[in-house]
Amino acid sequence: MAWWKVSAARRDVNPDLASERERPSFNVETLTNILDGGVEETRIRRAVVSLVIKDPIFSREYMYFKTRPERYEGAIRNTLHMQRKIKEMGWDENGREVKYIYRNISAGFRDYSHL
Repeated sequence: MAWWKVSAARRDVNPDLASERERPSFNVETLTNILDGGVEETRIRRAVVSLVIKDPIFSREYMYFKTRPERYEGAIRNTLHMQRKIKEMGWDENGREVKYIYRNISAGFRDYSHL
C-alpha cells in the first residue's frame, strides 16, 4: 500500500495517475473552454456551480442514509428552492444557468424535479 497517496480530494490516488494529472500534455483551461463553448460560458458555469455548492439547501450530505420519503421531501424542498433562486437571480427557466444547475445537483433531486 506504500504506492498510494492521499490527494487534495482526500482520496487514494495511484502515483502514475497523480503524475499525469500534474503534468498534462495539453492546456487544461483551453480544453475546458472548448468543452463549455467558450471562455464566457466557462465563467458562467463556474459561477453557477459555485452558488450550488455553497448553498446549504442543495447539500448532498447524508443523502445516501435517508429513507425514500426523506429523499422525496428533500427533492421537493430543493425544487422549490431552485425555483426561488432562478427568480432571485433573474435567470431564464430554460437558460444555460438552469442547465448548469441540473448538471450539478444530485440524482435524487433530478428524480423529482419535474413536480
